[in-house]
Amino acid sequence: MQLTTVTADSPDRKCASAHRWFLVGLLGVFIGCVAATWYFCRSMSGGMEMPGGWRMSMMWMRMPGQTWAESAAMFLLMWIAMMVAMMLPSALPMLFSFGRAAQ
Repeated sequence: MQLTTVTADSPDRKCASAHRWFLVGLLGVFIGCVAATWYFCRSMSGGMEMPGGWRMSMMWMRMPGQTWAESAAMFLLMWIAMMVAMMLPSALPMLFSFGRAAQ
């Protein structure tokens, strides 16, 4: 049985460092998407009073001065941020496996 020494330039050390930076980057993306989801959710709070005593959610309304294209783009941005925030934690094991296999 041979023992190998791990030096600062060894491939195992570089792999661990790259793995750590990958995790830090994904954590940053996750935190950013959670913050964006929270912001978009808070911006649609409230509602418009409707006949019959119920309130229509503002998520179905365009903002004043906003075109339909801008409204669609805002919806897609909100949807992408929400999906990344929800799916990234469960996709981490697969992403790490893919990263190890790609080396």
